[in-house]
Amino acid sequence: MSNIRSIERLNYEDLGGFLEIEGIHEDVVSVFANNRISGKIFLQLSEEDLREMVPVIGDRVCVRELRKKVLDTSTPPVHLAATDSSPVASRSSSKTLSPAAIQSSSKSQSTAAIQSSSTSQPSASQSNWHLHFEIPELSSFTGVVKTAIETGIITGLARREIIQVLRTYMTKYTMNPTSEHYQTVCQKLIVKYPNLQDSEGKSLYGSWRISLRNTFKNLRRKNSETEQPPSKRSKIQVDDMQDIDEDEYVEAVQALKEVLKKGGKDKSGKHSEVKDLMDKTRKIRCHWIQEQHPLISEVMQKFPCLAFGKWARREFRAIARFEVDQMS
Repeated sequence: MSNIRSIERLNYEDLGGFLEIEGIHEDVVSVFANNRISGKIFLQLSEEDLREMVPVIGDRVCVRELRKKVLDTSTPPVHLAATDSSPVASRSSSKTLSPAAIQSSSKSQSTAAIQSSSTSQPSASQSNWHLHFEIPELSSFTGVVKTAIETGIITGLARREIIQVLRTYMTKYTMNPTSEHYQTVCQKLIVKYPNLQDSEGKSLYGSWRISLRNTFKNLRRKNSETEQPPSKRSKIQVDDMQDIDEDEYVEAVQALKEVLKKGGKDKSGKHSEVKDLMDKTRKIRCHWIQEQHPLISEVMQKFPCLAFGKWARREFRAIARFEVDQMS
């Protein structure tokens, strides 16, 4: 159960998430949200307020018991401290993190913590698993994360480890979490470890939701790249193209440049000569492009006429064996 200080910091939207996590009926959550009941106001509600806002006796008893648990907690508040590498805005500093604590975690420790995912997670349906999802205990993390949870100093290393551990636990249920899944998991994270909450912004867990969503996106992309077979370039049909040797090719390319040079500003040259030379060099040109994968600039430098629409279309027709206008 969260301490009073953490509940007081909840705005009415975050309080709604907290109430849902604690099992309060959605009708009650809606009433509280419509009345802009923040965490601080929630703890100050009188019995008369509860009777008016929660007319259903069963729901009112649940709310009353929840408030009693929160008010009875004796967990002392922990001040948030400054961080130098957290993507979240800086916090007001009240404690400093020991350098020894930062260095106490090695890469092997972090890997071991990530792989030590609990087997006690309750079974859940494909869509509702997040309602029963349990945030990992402190024992699942290394010293860097434990220090962050205790002091509120969230280093980049601590943030990455927390996100990786959450991802490992969540992948037991799905590789494609929904917005509701991300929101519920992040709400539970802040409820369990209040010092991890964001210090600025409307939401107390906005940066965690973004980081968690991004890590799943990257994981899916890596899996897709691994599973996808290497692409194969389609072979250009060159059987019926003119055959010339390498020397003839070099001479033809040079002759083509000369023709284009004499052709004036548009460099289109005399149509028949350019046509003959392009046809003559096409087979080796296709092999060169298909095997060497030159840059477009390199192709244009060797065959400048391809920069003009009529020659580019003619080249395409000769290779693809159909008119450009047939493309849908």
